[in-house]
Amino acid sequence: MIPSVRIICGLRHPVDRAYSDYQMHLRQRGRSFNSARDLHPESIWARPDSRWMEIGRYHEQLKRYFDAFPRDRIHVFLFDDFKRGAPQTVQNVYRFLGVDPTFAPDFNAPHNVGGLPASRLLEGLFSSTTIKSAVEPWIPKGAANWVRRLRMKNMRPAPSLPADLRKQLTARFHDDIAKTSKLIGRSLDHWL
Repeated sequence: MIPSVRIICGLRHPVDRAYSDYQMHLRQRGRSFNSARDLHPESIWARPDSRWMEIGRYHEQLKRYFDAFPRDRIHVFLFDDFKRGAPQTVQNVYRFLGVDPTFAPDFNAPHNVGGLPASRLLEGLFSSTTIKSAVEPWIPKGAANWVRRLRMKNMRPAPSLPADLRKQLTARFHDDIAKTSKLIGRSLDHWL
């Protein structure tokens, strides 16, 4: 139906993505992180059949697009690329879209800040869809960016995944990572 479509996909290490998504789940529900509950292989998010882990099985999801569209219509970048060089990653997306690659977005305004809130009450105010929908249309961009920076100050880094847990969970994705690597034509060996 849209033969000239351009599809952009960003991939993150599946275990890191699942862990981050679970933290967001807790934030959105006003729940606290509990290391004893949340940092073992049987944690709700880490179970092989959890939606958090299933989303990280990229091969089948991407294959549908690669089967339906020409490769030159699909651009896949890695979160690792973005962390290493956000401006270059964004410029590559601009080139793919055929827009001005010299445009420099404001990377100083935080978006989708991860971590765990120091104050769940403040996080509830910052993330309230009712407040956002009422205020956002009226607030200038500079003020919105100030609020985003304030929200970021409320965030604390989540505990790192223990290396043995990350390794154990990553092993579940070994075959999918290999197939995804072949599909997108990029080495993902650094994920294994």
